[in-house]
Amino acid sequence: MSKSKRKSHNEKVAEQLTVLVNDVTLDLDQIGEYIAHRASNVSYRRLIEVAETAKYEREEKANETGFVW
Repeated sequence: MSKSKRKSHNEKVAEQLTVLVNDVTLDLDQIGEYIAHRASNVSYRRLIEVAETAKYEREEKANETGFVW
């Protein structure tokens, strides 16, 4: 496999996060509560950054295609 086709570390982490949150047996509200109350501020803020970036990218793509939610 050529180097250009290898997934970056960031892509691998993004895929892992996607797999984790797609587990329908998880209660995402409870996970959110845990993060809000027990995780460090840095972890909390970095997760918020990931979510905000994903939202921005999704909305930009929708705007480019003219697709309306």
